[in-house]
Amino acid sequence: MITRRGFTLIEILITFGVIAVLATAISISLFGVRRGHDLDGTAKLIEGVLREAQQRSITQEGGFQYGVRFTKPATGAHTFELIEQTASGEFPGGYYAIGEEPSTLTTLKPYTLKSNLEFMNPGAQQNWIEDIVFKKIEGTALPGKNQSANPPVYNAITVRIVGNSCPSDMCRTINVNDNGTIEIQ
Repeated sequence: MITRRGFTLIEILITFGVIAVLATAISISLFGVRRGHDLDGTAKLIEGVLREAQQRSITQEGGFQYGVRFTKPATGAHTFELIEQTASGEFPGGYYAIGEEPSTLTTLKPYTLKSNLEFMNPGAQQNWIEDIVFKKIEGTALPGKNQSANPPVYNAITVRIVGNSCPSDMCRTINVNDNGTIEIQ
């Protein structure tokens, strides 16, 4: 009597197929989790930089006014930076075309978004700059372009995972209200 030991070819192929399907599902799941962590971490970093600019404006560090500049070029990485005004008087917040922004500013801390993230602005799709600026002593936000919202949002910036539409769980909007409140939605 002959006894067989081992597996047939079909059993081995089925086993490898099941392993391949499970490995694919796990890798896709982990990729989505990492993207979500990138998005949340970036939103918190932006919130922290906005709070730093606000605090520096309140204390009038160096006698300057502070803000955060967000840049979305047509090509290349999207960036944001802590900025200070180097001339007297207040500089306004708001949107500018690249090349038309005020030149009386100094960059203190530059940051670059990860390649899987981008800024989104429905009014200007490419080549725009937005400055979110805080008043000296008060720390309130200078009026931006989003005052028609209810309640008014003086300034807002949306970060999203590339290729996703907003609103969704793949977007985070950081709002700066007229009273200086900074919040992530």
